Amino acid sequence: MTLGAADVESTRDLVLGFLTPLSGRDWTAPVPDLEWDCDQTLRHMISAQAWYAAHLATRATRRLSVLNAAAPGLGVDALLDILRAQASILADVVRSAPPDARGLHASGITDPSGYAAMSCDELLVHTWDVGRGLGEPFALPEELCSRLVPRLFPMWLPINAAPREAFLWCNGRIALPDRPRLDGDWGWWSSPIEEWDGTDPDA
Repeated sequence: MTLGAADVESTRDLVLGFLTPLSGRDWTAPVPDLEWDCDQTLRHMISAQAWYAAHLATRATRRLSVLNAAAPGLGVDALLDILRAQASILADVVRSAPPDARGLHASGITDPSGYAAMSCDELLVHTWDVGRGLGEPFALPEELCSRLVPRLFPMWLPINAAPREAFLWCNGRIALPDRPRLDGDWGWWSSPIEEWDGTDPDA
């Protein structure tokens, strides 16, 4: 269940390989079931990578006001370049951080593995969102989803579904035959997994 810098990098490359050929599409298209359009969703992906890197690099114990890395008016190609840069920075921070490094997140005091897992989750689920908005299905990586679910969502295991479907259910995107779709109040376990006490932190 441990995730690291290599996972951030491989996820970065996967989503950019999917999104880059779509840069000429209409990114003002709305994302189904979200309040954002595709452009806003991409900007959120960038902000998440920058926010995670800043909080882990500084071992933050309070919420930092991180400068928006995606300035208004930038086109999609420029935003994709920035996404590559911010995910790469986060990967380097995760790689250089000792295992006992910790930084603040709303879901808990987070270790490098937690930040790597949240990075991958953000990149994957929002690329899936953008794909829906642009009418192009994004194939989630089964093996990575099989590691993300137990790392970030141990409170909901076991889930009787394939890893891709379990991942989407955990992120509030779909219903499963035996589980209704989650509302917007779902959350992560981003603290070290060995500190999980077996309860739902959002209950």
